[in-house]
Amino acid sequence: MTGVGHIALGECSLAAVFGLPGPATAAVVEVLQAITRVACRDSVVVEVNSPEDWDAACGARQPFIALSQYPLPDLLRHPEFSLVPVICVASDPLRSVAHLLGDRLSDVGAVRSVSASLSCLLGRWPRDELDLQAQNARNLSLFLTRLAQLGGVNVRLSDIERIELQAGELAERLADICGEQQTAPLPANSLWTLAAAALPQLRDPHRGLVEATWLGPLFLLGDFPDTWMRGPVDLSGPARCVLYGPYLHLPPGHWRTRLVVGLAGHDGREPFTVEIVCGEVIARGTFCAEGSGLFEVEMEFVHRDPHVPIELRLFLDVGAIYGWLSRFEISLELREGYEVSETVSSPA
Repeated sequence: MTGVGHIALGECSLAAVFGLPGPATAAVVEVLQAITRVACRDSVVVEVNSPEDWDAACGARQPFIALSQYPLPDLLRHPEFSLVPVICVASDPLRSVAHLLGDRLSDVGAVRSVSASLSCLLGRWPRDELDLQAQNARNLSLFLTRLAQLGGVNVRLSDIERIELQAGELAERLADICGEQQTAPLPANSLWTLAAAALPQLRDPHRGLVEATWLGPLFLLGDFPDTWMRGPVDLSGPARCVLYGPYLHLPPGHWRTRLVVGLAGHDGREPFTVEIVCGEVIARGTFCAEGSGLFEVEMEFVHRDPHVPIELRLFLDVGAIYGWLSRFEISLELREGYEVSETVSSPA
């Protein structure tokens, strides 16, 4: 446990909770609030995702628990916030989507919101459940020590072993609470297969492998803006943007993508351009598809800001007389995550 003398937090900040929107995160926050009530006094829950949020919460001069579901990198580097005890909540992303649907978000809106939260938090969670529980136990020790200090108790070295034992038991209880929130069946919805593929997932915890797959129905038609791809897309007509979207979020890092493009009713040579946009074009590539069939195209790009959604644009470079785009699918794999540096430049 970190030495008691090293706990240098604003006098009103008690703890921070990192978690996806949903009942598991809410349940953990409620437990921390209940402990706070018993230990000293009432507290409030404040949404904190930026340094400005943190400063405003501290300036209110009221005991608070920070709830962070979309933390900005600048918040994590804030000198005070970096010392606050952080409790990480592990939960099923699909249940978070279901929770947001219950809050009347649209299907795609709920998936986009959860993709943003996952992208901001994925690198902050330990890769193993046991590591997560151990980390939470250490931070709960700091949390309980902080409450004792606010209650006027002088925490001595002889008290630390007892506090750490209580923190370990509490970490196990929080893990059980989160597990209980994952048992109810998801409501019937055709969205789940699409969302399960599209949301960034830690596929291999030991290698840190993050993957996502964006399927055709997530993309919008260039000929009919705001209309989803629900079947083959007619290519006949002038050079133009054929598909765009899906405005989903990814964790920062170096990504490798594989595009699968299916053409039908076509026997010529058709040139395409693909752009990957995150506020600005961060990657661009061209390819030619000859005849009908499936074509695979690989691209790589560096992504810097998990708060900014990714847009992919598929352009037809030369007008087509006939043919259809029968399939469009993007597989993404995080090659290497990193802390974004201002010296990283965007590709032309």
